[in-house]
Amino acid sequence: MHDSTADAFTVAHAYTLVFGDFRRTIDAAVMALLDGHEALEVAELAGASPALGWSEARALVEPAHAALGLDYQEMSDEDAQVIALRVVVSEYRSGARTLRELTSWAHDVIMHGSSSRAVERVVQLEDDLEVWQPRRDPAEVEAVLDDFLRETADAVPRWRPRQG
Repeated sequence: MHDSTADAFTVAHAYTLVFGDFRRTIDAAVMALLDGHEALEVAELAGASPALGWSEARALVEPAHAALGLDYQEMSDEDAQVIALRVVVSEYRSGARTLRELTSWAHDVIMHGSSSRAVERVVQLEDDLEVWQPRRDPAEVEAVLDDFLRETADAVPRWRPRQG
C-alpha cells in the first residue's frame, strides 16, 4: 500500500473518532481502489453513503481496514485528537479556517492538560487571543503551529502497516 493511502486512512479514522464523520474514510477507500487494492471490503466501503450512521459505517470500515492490514485498535482519543488537530492546522494554513476557528476548536475539543507541550501551546492560543494577548504577533502564532507540526510529525506515519 502506498504511504499516502495508508496516511489517508489514518487521518480518516482519527477524523471519524473526533468528528463522527466518516466521509474521509470513503475517500480513502476510493484511493485504495485506485492504488490497486481490489478487496471486496474496500470496494463496499468506497461505495458507501456518507449519510450512514456510525454503527452501519463501522460494519464496513472494520472489514476494509482488516483487508488492507490497517490496525487502529490502539489509537487513543489523544492520538486521534492530535491527528485531527494537524488537519485543522492544515485547513487554517490553506485558508479554509480562520485562526479563531482553529484555536476555538483546539480549546473546546482537546482542552488543557495535554501531555504534549506543543499541543498544549496550541490549546493555550485560544486563551491568549481571547484574554491575554488579543493582538498577538502573527509570527508567534505561526511559531507555535510550526512547533506543534514538528513535534507531532510522526502522528500519522506511525500507523502505517509494517512492510514485510
